[in-house]
Amino acid sequence: MRLAFVIAALSCGGAERVFTRLANHFARQGHAVTVLAQTPPEADHYPLAPAIERARFGDGGGVLPHSGLLRNVRRVRSLRAALRAARPDAVVSFLSATNVLALLATRRPRIPVVVSERVDPPQVPLGRAWEFLRDRTYPWADALVVQSEAIRPWAHRRLLPERVHVIANPVLPPEPAAPGTPGTSGTSGPYIAAMGRLVPQKGFDMLLAAFARLAATHPEWRIAIIGGPRGDGAEAEELHRLAEELRIADRVTWCGQVANPAPLLAGASIFALPSRFEGFPNALTEAMACGTPVVAFDCPTGPADIVRHEVDGLLLPLGDVDGLTGALGRLMDDEGLRNAMGDRAREVCERFAPERIFAAWERLLAGLPHGKD
Repeated sequence: MRLAFVIAALSCGGAERVFTRLANHFARQGHAVTVLAQTPPEADHYPLAPAIERARFGDGGGVLPHSGLLRNVRRVRSLRAALRAARPDAVVSFLSATNVLALLATRRPRIPVVVSERVDPPQVPLGRAWEFLRDRTYPWADALVVQSEAIRPWAHRRLLPERVHVIANPVLPPEPAAPGTPGTSGTSGPYIAAMGRLVPQKGFDMLLAAFARLAATHPEWRIAIIGGPRGDGAEAEELHRLAEELRIADRVTWCGQVANPAPLLAGASIFALPSRFEGFPNALTEAMACGTPVVAFDCPTGPADIVRHEVDGLLLPLGDVDGLTGALGRLMDDEGLRNAMGDRAREVCERFAPERIFAAWERLLAGLPHGKD
């Protein structure tokens, strides 16, 4: 097949990582793959397979809910021209606003399109204009891929049930560390790792609050937070101030963005996912693949599909800081329980093996009505 993969940018992020892995897989299987993004190739965070043709559409600006109408009309025209040049049998698009643009760009001439949501859509409002466009254009899609069964009812309100597919993210074994890479957070003693952008969605404020309650009775423990700020960094500054107010600033290491977080995750004694919402949290599965026991809120969506409560981790009611405190304290006090759960956590690599996930995508694309009307 000739396939076009469309995304706003290949910046650092979970959706972008899965997008890249998927495109690389199809290229390595011998398909002709073109990746289209609004940003230039030199801005890509994740490497593409050499066989992939990398092209650009639009003006390089982000696809945002408040973007002007004329600007987005130009993006649609630019994407349509790029797709004509690529001549794909099918298009795979990631993320809501880009999905809308892809569906508009493929109406004339008609090209089969698979769109994919990478979070729980009700948790991330797009604004009235984009919500309207998504509701009107999604029925045109040949398939909609979501990551969790919990999102299926939302999808069924927009597409016929047979066009909705639940496909999880692939989980790869941890990458080996480069020579000289530190294996811990840089602090001595056991630590709790967490990973994600420093934004309210990730719930790091609740993790800091829970840890503050345990700090005095567990003086050897630390927290290592992997991930960087967004935009002007104001939200990150708020987290730093909170750590100061809770008097645990000297117990928190802010690791920033890390190219290969596996050594940090493997060095942790516990991984915490205190998110308010997710899609299919890659950070959680990456930690489990390293053999790290996890504590997670049962947020919408993803953790309940991944964590087996009392087997490879502990699943808590959303926003239950008291429960988070108790769960962390329980694991901090019981090395045997941590080791047992960590051993079972590694099974995530088999449960969400790349060959299974990619096979589901292969079946989906092979079943599309290829060719133009």
